[in-house]
Amino acid sequence: MYSDYLPKNINDFILNENITKKLKQKNYNNLNHLLFYGIKGCGKKHIINNLIKYLFNTDNIITKNRKTDIKINNNNITVNFIESNYHYEINLYEYGLYDKHIITEFIKDIISTKNISNNLYKIIIIHKIDMINEIAQLTLRRIIESFSANCRFIITAENITKVNNALLSRFECIRIPFPEKTQLLEYCNYNNNKYNLKLDNEQIQTIISTDYNNYDLNCINYNLFHTFNNFNKFNINEKFDKIIKNETKLFMDELRKFIYKLHLLNYSYTSIIKTYLRHIISQNSYSKEEIVKIINKATECEYQC
Repeated sequence: MYSDYLPKNINDFILNENITKKLKQKNYNNLNHLLFYGIKGCGKKHIINNLIKYLFNTDNIITKNRKTDIKINNNNITVNFIESNYHYEINLYEYGLYDKHIITEFIKDIISTKNISNNLYKIIIIHKIDMINEIAQLTLRRIIESFSANCRFIITAENITKVNNALLSRFECIRIPFPEKTQLLEYCNYNNNKYNLKLDNEQIQTIISTDYNNYDLNCINYNLFHTFNNFNKFNINEKFDKIIKNETKLFMDELRKFIYKLHLLNYSYTSIIKTYLRHIISQNSYSKEEIVKIINKATECEYQC
């Protein structure tokens, strides 16, 4: 799994190193409520996970997926959350109109006391705060004002303009920018050498191209630590070729699974087709008429999606 290669503590960051250096000035006693914001896939969650490790001086945080039922009006709502010895983590936006009730019934219950085992703050991580409605945001602000002695909140947002100003005023806001291309090149070269990935310059340039990674560090890391090595085993271009020349069910099923995996990692179907078109043009595998036929078929499929 590519996550095995990612930074294990806050000292190992190459990307966003200037931000992690500032976070190292924080400790349990001077910790504010924090809001990390930036586009999807810029690395907010990974920075937060390593900040928690740093604050509690641990190399490993064992998390458990938990669920509990709460009654809202006449409905039983199942709340899914992540719990460790150090924090709780929840996606409020998943609960739609119930987000305010999750705050008053579930989160309030958690933070009404300090951690019994060590008398420390309870840390609550809430993702995509910009996707919950304004009433829920203002409810969270009141909860923060009432229970700051017992807890600290760490929240994330993609669009900070959608966060109510009254709530923003309670947080230290930290922007996580998407790295520039020169930083991505340095990052890829460093890991290529460190883990002996044996990627050439052309492959690295492909990984850091915006068409290919769709401005998402998850895509870049997946390509860097898995996809390109996996291409040598799976050889997606060869499978494309065989499907076009011989439409067997076996190849279709395997290719469908692989493309679906890439799509879950935020690769667009267009970027996958572009990758294959670069291959066939460089190989002179098909005539111009055949390439036009492939493009037309790809356009037809994209339109149907």
